[in-house]
Amino acid sequence: MKIRFPNPKYFLLIPVTLLIVFSMPRTNYGANLNVGEPRTVRLIYFLPNDLPFRADVVQKMKDEILNVQTIYAEQMQAHGYSNKTFRFETDAKGEPKVHRVDGQHPFAHYDNTLGWAVIEELDQIFGLSANVYFIVLGAEALRQGNGQRTSGVGYRRGKNGGHVVVPNEFGSRTMAHELGHAFGLDHDFRNDSYLMSYGGRQRSSLSACAAEFLFVSPYFNASIPIAGAPRPTIELISSPKYPLDAKSIPVRLKVKAPEGIHQVLLFSHGGLQACRGLAGKKEAIVEFEYDGVFSIADFNSPVNFISLSDAAAHIIFVRAVDTDGNTGFTRFTLAEISSPYITTLKGTGRIRSVVFSPDGRTLAFASDAVTLWDIATGANIATFNSSAASVAFSLDGGILVSGGVDGLKLWDVATRRNIATLSQDRVLSVAFSPDGTTLASGGYDIELWDMSTRRNIATMGRKGKRVFLSLSFSPDGTTLASGSEYHEIKLWDVATGRNIATMVDDPPVVVSVSFSPDGTTLAASGGFAGGPKLWDVATRRNIATLSQGIVLSVSFSPDGAILASGHWGGEVRLWDVATGSQIEAFAHPSQQVLTVAFSPDGTTLVSGAEDGTVNLWDVGSILTQETESPNGTVPLPADVNKDGIVNIQDLVLVASSFGQTGENAADVNGDGVVNIQDLVLVAGAFK
Repeated sequence: MKIRFPNPKYFLLIPVTLLIVFSMPRTNYGANLNVGEPRTVRLIYFLPNDLPFRADVVQKMKDEILNVQTIYAEQMQAHGYSNKTFRFETDAKGEPKVHRVDGQHPFAHYDNTLGWAVIEELDQIFGLSANVYFIVLGAEALRQGNGQRTSGVGYRRGKNGGHVVVPNEFGSRTMAHELGHAFGLDHDFRNDSYLMSYGGRQRSSLSACAAEFLFVSPYFNASIPIAGAPRPTIELISSPKYPLDAKSIPVRLKVKAPEGIHQVLLFSHGGLQACRGLAGKKEAIVEFEYDGVFSIADFNSPVNFISLSDAAAHIIFVRAVDTDGNTGFTRFTLAEISSPYITTLKGTGRIRSVVFSPDGRTLAFASDAVTLWDIATGANIATFNSSAASVAFSLDGGILVSGGVDGLKLWDVATRRNIATLSQDRVLSVAFSPDGTTLASGGYDIELWDMSTRRNIATMGRKGKRVFLSLSFSPDGTTLASGSEYHEIKLWDVATGRNIATMVDDPPVVVSVSFSPDGTTLAASGGFAGGPKLWDVATRRNIATLSQGIVLSVSFSPDGAILASGHWGGEVRLWDVATGSQIEAFAHPSQQVLTVAFSPDGTTLVSGAEDGTVNLWDVGSILTQETESPNGTVPLPADVNKDGIVNIQDLVLVASSFGQTGENAADVNGDGVVNIQDLVLVAGAFK
């Protein structure tokens, strides 16, 4: 059989054809995106390199931008601002112009990034701050990091810029809502018919607040200058604290703007709460009444606050807009006046770590400087000029260890002097072993130090792939727990330096870990995925998630019965470890409670926050109140089994807890008789 080869001319045609195809101009391939009229909405069809071009999507972009322009014009007209609306870029025929941009990567690169991978790529090619860009990612889904779909996302980029990213499937309402964000509008859930709510109506309305805001937007008012000017200033002049039974709190603000104040808006995490128009006043006192009530359904995860008391702290946001569209923005925390509050100490910068001395008389703060405080007087008794992320006292309280950007340092508490620098590498966490002989430090690796020789005796996890943010020794000192990036909680054998277990958690980082005093449970917090979480050390399993929300720090009480947690949003919470129920919550008026710690006797809790404040709380009084039985009566101290009767069963339980068995095990005083004297002794032990 003869083998026939193709005509050689076909081999020449293939590269010629490919050359022609790849040299063909791509119509509207991002052409002239950096030129033309500013403050114009521009349309981009962004196509990952493994997905097909869809002409119907481009046509839909053109059709819907016309609809949305009309929606805004009609709504502005309805609120008395004539038919002001935005303009979009057009081609030579006056039709909406869509720029096609071919992505450098396949869809998998852009997926699960909520559109940010698209924006990062476009930012390298075009300047995206002078206009608003409506971008369709040419895919059937737009997903955030957890894989959940969303209909779109919009952000403002300064006074003149903004961007929106949506998938192929979108409607005029989604387009109008996300463009609202790009113009500077925030969520407004006061009425589900509003355009900036999550209501499902196709033709939703602008609220009066939103229309008033857009009137001084450079996209809706040609007389508004593009150039920025000094921003309005906002000062809270009313008290940020309110009583426990308050139904609402007055929020009084002093607002100033050289160009004159156009509008002041009050927001909470539930979106817009109220607004005030000020008709160009240079300075004004504005008062709102905040009741803490809001209800939203953000990404199918309902958040409902039905009263001010639903949270011990409320973060509010205030925006002031001047008559030239320049915006000032600030944040305040409103907090309950909590009964266990003792006092507030003020550190230097963010309080990243707090720790009691072993005798409970001194506090150490890790902040922009390391400071020591006398608890009895509230006085700052020493300041060490070293920025630190973590501090720990030695077993006898004579040495304070600090870890930070300056390395790992030892300080003599009595003389206030730096007596050694063990490492100059950056350190983010430190912990002493229970017997005080070993020091652990965490940064890009974990190092163990012999405190008698002050020498490094082991290095663990040296791979440079993660940062170790928190360390905790087991009570017997044989195991070290670490929290780090990449979702990981690791357990290490201290004797061998080997990783003996890895528990993978939901959050991207595990910022705080703490062993229970009996060593059976590990508490961990890791930010957005909810917590704190409890892990069974023996089985390496997650046995409880105590709450949802952003948790930044955890600490067990000395008896292990209570877990304290510090939260984003300014709350400190106490949890019953046995039941997983919340005992108490109180407000630390700050955005983030970064660290919590119990005193050695368990009666005082300290919380440190990002605003530099450290609060002391009398938790002994809270725990005493919690001993009340469900019917409101206070059980007798010796009623160990909480059945309402003090009897032999209580004595048996006490005896068994001390390892005593037999018929006379409850003979507590050893006189050979089980009687009232034994009960008296038991009662005294439980006072």
